Amino acid sequence: MRKNQFPCLVTVAAVCGMAAPLFFAITTVAIGLATPGYDPVTQLVSELGIPGTPYAPAMNSIGLIMTGILISVFALAVHSVLSGGWKGALGAVLVAVAGISFVAMGIFHCDQGCIPITPGGSLHLVSGMIALVAGLGAALILSLVMIREREWNGYWQYSLATGVLLLVILPLFLLHPDKAGLVQRILVGLIFLWMEVLAIRICYISRVLPKDINGPE
Repeated sequence: MRKNQFPCLVTVAAVCGMAAPLFFAITTVAIGLATPGYDPVTQLVSELGIPGTPYAPAMNSIGLIMTGILISVFALAVHSVLSGGWKGALGAVLVAVAGISFVAMGIFHCDQGCIPITPGGSLHLVSGMIALVAGLGAALILSLVMIREREWNGYWQYSLATGVLLLVILPLFLLHPDKAGLVQRILVGLIFLWMEVLAIRICYISRVLPKDINGPE
């Protein structure tokens, strides 16, 4: 692990990582319940942000753009605490890519039924896939960084298990298109739970061990 020279800034960035899953969950659940006829099992989350739906502005601005900004800031905490070489740096970059992809999804809206018709609708779906792959990759790669540090014993196993589980569940998107909304929520939920656990741990480390957190370079 790298030396933590700015523990306060790392703590703030870690808190952003803790807030991102909560922002997303509260927004999507509240808007989903308030949208007439919306089925979370068959419909994707992005359908809540289609222009013309009752709460599209809130979904796009809070559920996607704000969440993406928080994730992007959290990447700074990941880089500060877990960047002990190219693997740690790559893991932090992947977290940032996931955050940027969320912002892009909030800007480029999903087409009706999330069937790509317009360039914006296609960009939305591509951004969503990039965010998913980036989150999966970050969980796998950062587990290889955590395994070298005694402070992360138990966490690297969880991070690795999350990445493997995501790989196992991902094909269900193609196998069960009639339950795309449910599969998507499971995948996103696993990634955000991992992020929450990671953010809490980084926040703890940045406050309790602010000096000379060193590890293999």
